[in-house]
Amino acid sequence: SGMTGACWRAWFNLGVARQMSGQTQKAQEAYERAVSMEGASAEVFNNLGIVHFSLQQYEKSCRDYEKALALDSLYAAAWNNLGGSRAALGRIGEAAAAYAQALAIKPDYPDAMVNFGMLLAERLERPDSARALLERVLRTMPESPRRTSVERFLDGLKDTAR
Repeated sequence: SGMTGACWRAWFNLGVARQMSGQTQKAQEAYERAVSMEGASAEVFNNLGIVHFSLQQYEKSCRDYEKALALDSLYAAAWNNLGGSRAALGRIGEAAAAYAQALAIKPDYPDAMVNFGMLLAERLERPDSARALLERVLRTMPESPRRTSVERFLDGLKDTAR
């Protein structure tokens, strides 16, 4: 019904406002209220996952992203975030699969390209694949806010290749 939709959305918006002002614990409470209500969207679970991740509660964040994806399997940001949580738990193969899924949905997704590239280089010992992906970010997204860190990372890869 329209009323429950309005209710979870109000809690969701409160959570966003609290998250943006750095009140992580209060944001978590608001999102938990939102996800407990009927009709809560994938975005609510994704944002709760971001909060849990920032609190280093990686198992919880994985569950949140998986719930988001159960509601919307084409939610590229949730796949990317799931990759980060899985990587934090040392589940490297599963992290790679999640990043690959994000990129299958949204091929020019800078965050997923950078995250997957760094995972390939640092954890999967595939520097050539990493370099190709990261160079694509620089080519296709000259304005990316992560540009400087990507360039620095690529310079480091060149040093190890010698």
